[in-house]
Formats: sequence, structure tokens, C-alpha cells
Amino acid sequence: MIRFLLTAICALALNGCATTGSADRVKVVYSGLNFYIPTGVVAVGSVGGEQGFLAFKYSTTPGEQFVAFSDESGIDNGGCGYSAFFQQVLELSDKSTCDQDAVNSFRIVFDVGSQSGVWQGDQYQAYYFPGDDQKFFVFLVLDDSKAIKIDTDFLDKEQMRAIVAEQVSS
Repeated sequence: MIRFLLTAICALALNGCATTGSADRVKVVYSGLNFYIPTGVVAVGSVGGEQGFLAFKYSTTPGEQFVAFSDESGIDNGGCGYSAFFQQVLELSDKSTCDQDAVNSFRIVFDVGSQSGVWQGDQYQAYYFPGDDQKFFVFLVLDDSKAIKIDTDFLDKEQMRAIVAEQVSS
């Protein structure tokens, strides 16, 4: 048990940190930004490496009920900046500056449809993609070369927006 706690503390120190934010939210600092996840976390896990994967589990059943953060700066953005890429993925731009194979591949993998969209903020944009089996993906674009992915298998659109609210509130 002590080894697990020490590992979790070290992982959080490297990738992020979680503190109590309020009665119904936990403040998570990831990549220097504040996010607010629901309370009730039963386990925290992290895998180092380039993606800096950080996950919060809400169930003791393996593979169920999680919120995960990862650095997705290596995702194939079709040779253009992330904002332009996601604008083309969502067909919000008439410009076709990104490689269309990458755009179409993303659309297929993330099942992009009419429920997908963007939350605009003063500094950042968050592009969201609901998936099958209650999966939900949010890509927070920090700049043209850096994006954070937040994904879950049990939270809905409004709950995911609450996680990134500080970053996309105007």
C-alpha cells in the first residue's frame, strides 16, 4: 500500500496534482492548467513518457469509470496547427490546408458527427467528440503545436465542459 501511495505521489508530482476544489469537485493541475473533476475518485494512476498520461478512477471495476488526461501533441494534425486541424475536422472552415487523409482518419476514429463541437474561450478552444458507449473526448488546444486530450467513459457533455470551464469560459 505504501509503495502504491509513493508511486501515485511521484506520478502526480511529475504530471499533475489534485486537491479538493469544492464540495463536489477536485482541482487537478495538469500541464500547468487547472481542471475540475468530480469527487469520488477511488484510484489515481499515471504513466510517464511523452504523453504524460494521468487517470482518475471512479470504480473498482477494471477499465470502467475514469477521467484521463494526456498530452496529444503527437497526434497527426495533417501538417497544420491544431486549431486549423480541428476546424477542418468539424467542417467549420472552408480552407483545406491540412492533409485530408489525416482529417478523415480523425473523423472516423473519433466518430465525428452532429453532436461534436467546440467550446470557445478567450485563450483556448476545446473541441469535443462524444463517442459510443458513453465515451467522450475533449481536445484542449493550447497552441498550434500542443493539445491536451481529456477523455472519459461515464461523464456527459455538461460534466466534461465543467472540467474545462476555467480554460474555455469567456
